Amino acid sequence: MTVDRGKHPFDYFTAHNYANLPWALVHLKLWADWVQDDPLSKFTKDYVSTNLMKPEFDKLYPAQNDAGKPDEFFAPCLMRLAVVSRVLGAEKVDWLKERVPDSFYVEAINVPKNASYHQTAQNWSRSFALWWIYQTTNQKTLRSMAVRLLGDQLLYRNRWDKQFDYGNSHWIAQYAVRMIDATYEPNAPLNGVEEIPLQLAAGDTWALGGKGLAPDEHAYAGLLNKALSLLQGGKIRYVNNAKSGAMGFDDNPASIQNLVEKRLPYLLELIASYQRDPSEKVRSPRLITLHEGYEVGFGFLKPSTKPGDLDQFLVLQEINAIRSTEGDWVVVRAYLQSIVSQLKAAAPKSPIVLGTYDNPYRSCKLAKGGEETRKLVDDYLEGGGKFTKGLNDVIREVARDNGVQVAEVFGKLADEDWDSDCDTPNASGNKKIADAFQGQIRSD
Repeated sequence: MTVDRGKHPFDYFTAHNYANLPWALVHLKLWADWVQDDPLSKFTKDYVSTNLMKPEFDKLYPAQNDAGKPDEFFAPCLMRLAVVSRVLGAEKVDWLKERVPDSFYVEAINVPKNASYHQTAQNWSRSFALWWIYQTTNQKTLRSMAVRLLGDQLLYRNRWDKQFDYGNSHWIAQYAVRMIDATYEPNAPLNGVEEIPLQLAAGDTWALGGKGLAPDEHAYAGLLNKALSLLQGGKIRYVNNAKSGAMGFDDNPASIQNLVEKRLPYLLELIASYQRDPSEKVRSPRLITLHEGYEVGFGFLKPSTKPGDLDQFLVLQEINAIRSTEGDWVVVRAYLQSIVSQLKAAAPKSPIVLGTYDNPYRSCKLAKGGEETRKLVDDYLEGGGKFTKGLNDVIREVARDNGVQVAEVFGKLADEDWDSDCDTPNASGNKKIADAFQGQIRSD
């Protein structure tokens, strides 16, 4: 089908494949600079400034749209910003940071076996785009993300080695080599801007503060950032790389295993980048928070679930728990132990606080289950009844064994503290969770 450029101009500015106009524009600018064609260079800059920075793009194609499942070989929302960075440079630093904040995150994706050749290029193209933005903004978050994407892709030779097939290997020349080559180019000068202390938040939908592709504005970690900034007397860099179900797809679910395999390495690289930079005044994170384990079982419970279906589901979860040695949630505990121990080893001077979970069935007005159902979920979280121990017990044990703090959330939320379907806490609920974490930070 032929697209009318006049009626559908965005189709070219945000194309996922060959029709991507920003990709053509940036190479036109690179060529103009190479041959010292000043009129062509000016034309390109004017065109990018006039067309790629329209507010409509921010509304319809924000950067977080590229955090989900890829369609083709371009990450078009990121590429638009990367071209603005590459063509207009340091004069757009603030504009770029507003659209790619420090909590923006795209993980290295596991490409399913039945994916197209074009989808296998997504890690390459995302890495390339992020590095180009980093060259202008100097955000360590973007650097660590780009390196992680590149490194993860290189681990899987069947995605790029030419002995397998051309369809995968030709992306090496298109993206990978050029991205590596770009790392040898100088960044835009910082102009005296100092780096600032780091705050990390990791985990699931609760940690994210909602179910979207980016941290919710009411997320408790964001509220903690404001409180920490007041105590610090200055801004603290807020990095929330929690993952909601909306970000999960194919072989890239929102799970505790995903955090260990994909997101934790990024956080560790980010911590390391601060610690090896002699210009940093505060090299250890000011705070690390973690809310994880919810999706292992409780994340699939919905307060609107029919009591019979709920009981059947919990029976299955109960069997799985009892199958473990003494019903002690072996898999969950092992993953949490891995996360916390690695974070503590990487940042031994930083306070680390784990959060427990509350029971929406106990107070949510949408809950259809009776008292027996509410008690069953309480036992699932806190232990008792048929459960030797609960999820919150496992969280407390891991915290105790690693010498870190626990923010006790169980029993703190009321009817009005849940979102419309009672799946996650709302703004008032996040405020109460922030208070629970804040208490542990002060006593740390």
